[in-house]
Amino acid sequence: MFFRGQIIGKYKILSTIGSGGFGTVYLAEDTWIDKKVALKVPHKQNLDFGELLREPRLLATLPPRSRRTSFSS
Repeated sequence: MFFRGQIIGKYKILSTIGSGGFGTVYLAEDTWIDKKVALKVPHKQNLDFGELLREPRLLATLPPRSRRTSFSS
């Protein structure tokens, strides 16, 4: 769990957007590019790398107008 104002790497936590079975999504500011981003943090810290890539791979199959830009650090 992160808190408002907490710095995680290059991200500053602004608020919690929501939480589900996989993890919690935070509204954060990317301090390097001064842009607001959604930061998804899994509940489990020992996830299989393939499991972490499932969602970005699924999003990559959508038409460009249906998806948002995804960044990682």
